[in-house]
Amino acid sequence: MKNRIIFLLLYGLGWIVLFAIFRILFYIYQFPLLESVSLRNILISFYYGFPLDLSFTAYILAIPTLLIAFTSIFSAHIIRPVMKAYSALIVLFVVLVQTVDLELFRTWGFRIDNTPLKYLNTPAEMWASSASSPILLLIIIFTFAAVSINYGLGKLIDRSFKLFPSLKIYYFPVFILLLGSLIIPIRGGLQLAPINQSIAYFSTDDILNQGALNAPWVFFHSVISSEGEPTNPFVTMDFEKAEALVTPLYKNEKVSPQLVNKDSLNVVLIVWESFTSNVVAPLGGLTGVTPKFEELMKEGVLVEGMYASASRSDKGLVALLSGYPSQGDESIMKIPNKTKKLPALAHDFNNAGYKTNYYYGGELEFANMKSYLINSGFENLFGKESFDEKDMNSKWGAHDDVVFNKLLSDMEHTETPFFTTLFTLSSHEPFEVPVKPVFEGTDERSLYLNSLHYTDEALFNFLQKAKKLPSYANTLFIIIADHGHRLPENVQPQDPEKYEIPLLFYGAPLIRKDSVVHKISQQTDLAATLLNELKMDASAYKWSNNIFNPEAPEFALATMKNGFVWMDTLGAVSYEYQGEKIIYNTHPKSDSVLQLGKAHLQLTFQDYLNK
Repeated sequence: MKNRIIFLLLYGLGWIVLFAIFRILFYIYQFPLLESVSLRNILISFYYGFPLDLSFTAYILAIPTLLIAFTSIFSAHIIRPVMKAYSALIVLFVVLVQTVDLELFRTWGFRIDNTPLKYLNTPAEMWASSASSPILLLIIIFTFAAVSINYGLGKLIDRSFKLFPSLKIYYFPVFILLLGSLIIPIRGGLQLAPINQSIAYFSTDDILNQGALNAPWVFFHSVISSEGEPTNPFVTMDFEKAEALVTPLYKNEKVSPQLVNKDSLNVVLIVWESFTSNVVAPLGGLTGVTPKFEELMKEGVLVEGMYASASRSDKGLVALLSGYPSQGDESIMKIPNKTKKLPALAHDFNNAGYKTNYYYGGELEFANMKSYLINSGFENLFGKESFDEKDMNSKWGAHDDVVFNKLLSDMEHTETPFFTTLFTLSSHEPFEVPVKPVFEGTDERSLYLNSLHYTDEALFNFLQKAKKLPSYANTLFIIIADHGHRLPENVQPQDPEKYEIPLLFYGAPLIRKDSVVHKISQQTDLAATLLNELKMDASAYKWSNNIFNPEAPEFALATMKNGFVWMDTLGAVSYEYQGEKIIYNTHPKSDSVLQLGKAHLQLTFQDYLNK
């Protein structure tokens, strides 16, 4: 048994080393892009790429582990040619992917995914597009790598299998357990979120993030997660007609700032997990859930009529930080090759001389968040690794008071001006909090309300302490939710009530306070609104209106599974595509606004596909 374990370890180690060599080859091939990159950071990329290397190595090891298990039933002499054949096929696959990736990245700027497969049905066009590629060089690389690697691994298999003594059949389950344990490195560990491309993202130099990726892993996951040629499932009219309907909905004219009268303000954007208007008493919600937030309202400007773009964090964050709408059932955050093409507040603030920071008590890799944040231009990311082990007191990571305290401490010495985003997590399922409950009961509703009450207190304490900081006088705080929630009233996806969320502007720079702005708006509108208030250019945000522009139409569109909810000043209507029917309606002109909603989702999804 010992010899068999040693073989599996050596075979796996061989692939780990090979992936490191392929990474070196990638950097050599892309050398012109490394002009401003230090050798130190290149070496660091090997560290960040290792989890993906290990994950794909574990995939590769699955079949060899099973074959080794069968050597307890059959002779190793019988299993050896099967093992060599499998190894040769894997070598051909990996070397082919790595070789093609070298040139595809040089041409397209992203690591190989399932995109080339879409051109297999047009071989003439595919060949024409590769005419400028160094085909001979690539063939040489492929041939040399495939032959030499297959030779080396073949020798390892031959020598190892010759040393295998006969094995009793009762060892078979031992290797099956070993096979099952491979799920741990495959998913990147025992954490909540399985490994994804975000694990390799660490630098503002994108070439380093791309270099850290494991090309076969990216390609493999792209293929298995693909459902075929992407099409727009929301096309219901000519695109010209859709453009004619949607274009008047967005007004990008600049207007005088309505909230502040200073330039170069610090901005702290607090994104509150699952914060719905249904728990804010002045907005018609329950009493006693967020009493501190209601106190803060007296010192700020509240926007009543704000709606989330969807019901998931990955969609809400993109809507807030990139002014980009939800894509129905898809999530652009999970596709780094697309998120790098989005406008982003962090980029705009970087270009204006701001320091940009992002705080989250959990795993930044969740839903590919980290890659999106780096593509967005955030310079400093603080995730669960930034907190002590003793502070990991939640299923998701560090609770909100811990994260607020870190931000407070960092604000004392953060260079100004700064744009900082903090995403809370304590009010996410399972709604566990480190304080005594205020609402009795262990049912889901009570737990949810307690979690909001806890974050409400933590947020209030943070802001009271922040008032003592020198930077407070020049800092604008913005509090908004990533999305609403079905609780506490158990509202359904077609109900607009599920998507209504509070938006509060708060801080010393406000020129008016204790006021409420009544305007139907959506999360994507925050980008244009904030940039306009700070006299910055918002023209890149085509799906964003300035809330304080009196000429901007009042409407919001939220997506749900196979449908959308449209809200405006007259009412709301929800439409479900699969059944092709209206499933909620309080709108007197539902037929006309239904066309607006269909046109809007058709265009935004097509924009997503085109990126």
